[in-house]
Amino acid sequence: MGQIEKEVIMKHPVSSIFLALSVISSLSYAQQEEEKEYSQLYLGAGFSMANFSDSQYRDDDKFDSTLAGVVFGYRPLSFFAIEGREYIVVSDKDDRIKWHAGVVSKWFIPLDYHFNLFGTLGYSAIGTEDHGTEWAPSIGMGMRFRNNTPLIFDIEGQYVKESSIAPDGDDGAMSLNLSVYYGF
Repeated sequence: MGQIEKEVIMKHPVSSIFLALSVISSLSYAQQEEEKEYSQLYLGAGFSMANFSDSQYRDDDKFDSTLAGVVFGYRPLSFFAIEGREYIVVSDKDDRIKWHAGVVSKWFIPLDYHFNLFGTLGYSAIGTEDHGTEWAPSIGMGMRFRNNTPLIFDIEGQYVKESSIAPDGDDGAMSLNLSVYYGF
């Protein structure tokens, strides 16, 4: 620092501190405004692993069905998004399902820009060989992680109650969904 700068700071310490805090808060506010840009489309890949409560394999510590597919969504508000999903079966021990599709509303609790908790409520279509296409309500909850790039990562637990995959009054299917998106 030069002699003149030191003299200004020494003569006006309160003004100097106020000026420094103003600059820092302005930069922080500008960055926060940029990070809070929620209106976005996103498109990505999803991977889902499901267990059926009446499965003959329920004690083997492995998932009954594994599915992979695409996920697309629109988040117009910081606390809300609408999402469409389409999965096809990669492996299925019981040969119960062929594909799974759904439309869900996602309700976020934005803890900060990088980390959100969410709940989902929606409707799912399940394609089976025996019963054709069946529709059922779905509910879930999960976490969303985001860094300072357009990439978004979700981990979600989902429950679907559907009679063709859960016969005899059984509990339906629980799934673990992992997704990675690109936000536009």
